[in-house]
Amino acid sequence: MIRQALNVAVSWGYLDTNHVSGIKLFRESNEVERYLEGEELQRLLKVLDAVSGLMGTALGIRTVSSMMQTKLTSQDKAIKKQAAIQANRKAATRKFGTRLTTRTKRVAAKSIAAIPAESIPFIGVAVLIADTGYELYAACETVRNLDQLYADLGMEDETLEDVMRSVCDPESQDAIDVWGGVIENMDQWLESLVDSV
Repeated sequence: MIRQALNVAVSWGYLDTNHVSGIKLFRESNEVERYLEGEELQRLLKVLDAVSGLMGTALGIRTVSSMMQTKLTSQDKAIKKQAAIQANRKAATRKFGTRLTTRTKRVAAKSIAAIPAESIPFIGVAVLIADTGYELYAACETVRNLDQLYADLGMEDETLEDVMRSVCDPESQDAIDVWGGVIENMDQWLESLVDSV
């Protein structure tokens, strides 16, 4: 294309010579490989079966077309099986995503709604403890759903046991110890509150 444009420029007198005329052109192979589509292949097999069926019957041997037909049938079954597996995996992933999204929205809304109550002295501590408990529950449900997704995808035992234990069954302080700490520090908190006002 450039060579032709420069040739025109030379012929119109805009250029003295075409500097790309000595460069060899790249010759691209325009060969096209074409494979038979499903319907075309079926028609070919039908014709081959008719022709070779007579020979196969006469000679008592299995024909090439019947072997190809058997192979095509098995490949078709394998393709359908893979498609079903993919559909199941997609559904499992979508189910996990929906659950995670719903849970995340619920935890976020609850956390925002708890902010005013958390600022009230004494009641705020109870709200914080309840809020933390709910968030741990939601985190545990997320890990369980992830474990179920792994199972649905055929990835058994992918969630580590220590992860399940640390999220779903954490070691925490006794409620009496927590309240003891609150009562112990109550005077200090009240003094700092009075000083700030």
